[in-house]
Amino acid sequence: MAVTFSGHVIAQSLPASVNLTDQQGLPQSFIPSIVQDQRGFIWMATRDGLCRYDGSHFKVFHPQTGLRPSLSNPVILSIQKASNGKLWIFSENFDIDSFDPVTEEFVNFSKLPFFKNSSVNTK
Repeated sequence: MAVTFSGHVIAQSLPASVNLTDQQGLPQSFIPSIVQDQRGFIWMATRDGLCRYDGSHFKVFHPQTGLRPSLSNPVILSIQKASNGKLWIFSENFDIDSFDPVTEEFVNFSKLPFFKNSSVNTK
């Protein structure tokens, strides 16, 4: 990559590549989808949950039982970043979740009554 200022070319080198494995905390090596959020975190879809990587450490989100909504399904097929900064998570079994990376709160759209009764639901 080169950046031009006032007729001078300044070369900018790319950061060195890093192999991420389970030794660094990656829970699963199959990653079908990766996005970067507005704060710079890298989000990875795996077969064992949603992973956030901050450049040093992983935080993994799994389905949880309890009062707060959590990830619907650990097998994530795709992640999409919305213009409002939230992440759309598409899981196996047609589960759809919205996730706010700032508050770390999930909304399980596929479990809401309007989704269950809709014709787009193919379960």
